[in-house]
Amino acid sequence: MNKISCHLVKDLLPLVIDGVVSEETKQEVEEHLNDCAECRKEYEQLKREVPIPVGEELQEESVQVLKHMKQSMAKKNILDSLVAAVITLALIVAGYFVVTEVDVVNRYVEPHLYATIRDNDTKGWQPLTFYEEITGEETSDVLVFDSVFFRREIVNDANSDAAVTLRVTNSRGTVVLDDLVIQPGTSASLKQLERNQEYQVELKTEGDTIFLNLF
Repeated sequence: MNKISCHLVKDLLPLVIDGVVSEETKQEVEEHLNDCAECRKEYEQLKREVPIPVGEELQEESVQVLKHMKQSMAKKNILDSLVAAVITLALIVAGYFVVTEVDVVNRYVEPHLYATIRDNDTKGWQPLTFYEEITGEETSDVLVFDSVFFRREIVNDANSDAAVTLRVTNSRGTVVLDDLVIQPGTSASLKQLERNQEYQVELKTEGDTIFLNLF
């Protein structure tokens, strides 16, 4: 077998260290290293500079790298979840503040009208005037469900001293709801009335004090 040159051995040393050469080539290089101090010195230096884990060492290192990656990902997921929770809470609080504190928004998403009759001196039909629950301002002498959040429900408050009878007519004067009796502490549905249409509501009662709430 011909001896290999120092130049070729130096080219093969990294491959020998990596363990990717054939057994025959490895033996030839090792024999050369036994006889050549210069190549042996370079071999030892390469081994110190480029420590390559093999076998179980490589497997253990891979396991440690994977564990570190999983831990990093878990921490990131927890952080992302916390950030998302904080943002969601902030949006909920902001939304609640807007709904409860901003009158324009509150009137739209939680519409509530009321009508009150005190010292009633007539037993016949009398028109109702509705007021906004938040501002107390008179809205109109006609009823309009101008928000999709209206449940279209009317309540005769428990503090009213008598039942009421309602009659509703549309803008053409046609009666669309007649003789609707509501006892104190009970409610009635007005879902047969359309949204964004004007209605005149009239009331007849034998009581002196009546409190009506419309949602």
